[in-house]
Amino acid sequence: MINLSLMVSAIVKAKDLSQHAIAAEMPLAAQDTSLAQRQRRWLMNEQVDVWACYEPVVYPFLQAMGRATTLPLILDTTPTGANCRTLTLAVGYQRRAVPIIWRTEQGKRGHTDGCLQIGLLQQVVPGLPDAADIVVLGDGEFGHVQLITWLEAQDWNYCLRVASDTYIHYEDEWHRLDSFAVRPGEFLWLEDIYLTQSSPFGPVNILLTWDEANDRLLALVTNLPLLEEARYWYRKRFWIEPVFGDIKGHGFDFQTSRLRHPERISRLMLAVALAYLWLLFLGVTAVISKLAKLVDRTDRRDRSLFTIGRQTLNRLLRLDEPIIVSFLPYPLLRLLPQAGVG
Repeated sequence: MINLSLMVSAIVKAKDLSQHAIAAEMPLAAQDTSLAQRQRRWLMNEQVDVWACYEPVVYPFLQAMGRATTLPLILDTTPTGANCRTLTLAVGYQRRAVPIIWRTEQGKRGHTDGCLQIGLLQQVVPGLPDAADIVVLGDGEFGHVQLITWLEAQDWNYCLRVASDTYIHYEDEWHRLDSFAVRPGEFLWLEDIYLTQSSPFGPVNILLTWDEANDRLLALVTNLPLLEEARYWYRKRFWIEPVFGDIKGHGFDFQTSRLRHPERISRLMLAVALAYLWLLFLGVTAVISKLAKLVDRTDRRDRSLFTIGRQTLNRLLRLDEPIIVSFLPYPLLRLLPQAGVG
């Protein structure tokens, strides 16, 4: 835990996630080469249980988030390290998403296994607030019958993208989704549909529209009863993209770690996730206490909570002022002004 604490305190200041960059920010008098070796040993330590360290931190946040009527859970996969990819389950929060749990495996391309996706969701079920409704969001990697069947059994809502060449049973015939003529700006809502010709599953609802940004058909499968609901919630799926930007190129620069082993990448993700939660807490605190204007524009909020938190930390360090350490951003979303372009 001491080594983990040292890494978290260094990551928020380091220019990237290379071991020497992290070592240069560790508050110890030892040589940087010794501190880098200390990191390597921790990352290689098979006794470090990532979930045992992170569960006591993220579960209170999930319970606090339960004050919201509906809790959006977002699934996505991103390349991490060298020839590895990390499947992440996150909860939507203020146009961002907070990582809840993750799994790293070999390979940059291809879809993750359905059993792995379900296993990730099963592991966090005990920590989800009982009073909150759940809606699971994901792109085409997650719109398959195995996962949808499990979500239906949990009585959870979902809105997942499916491939445009998927067959559906509509008006007593099987049709490919891309056979429906949908033009830009149009929406087609199909109810009581059965998916996949090989092993029909349903009934589900299908929303078809045209993705102008990528010039392709966007097909969503959902059990939400209304078109407007499906559109509203699926837009929140993209909240996870800025998180990957914060963790990778635009923030911590995860790729510079150059790690190749999935287990070591997962342990580094633990330190990064804790650092991310800490900066979110500082960002939210600055906004609520009306101190965000010291690191952002005074007439409106342009920066994200992550950036405000990082700039606030730098300011506190520069002025030698007390720093609050907490990993529980305030869940009362109504207290926060809406973000601008940030």
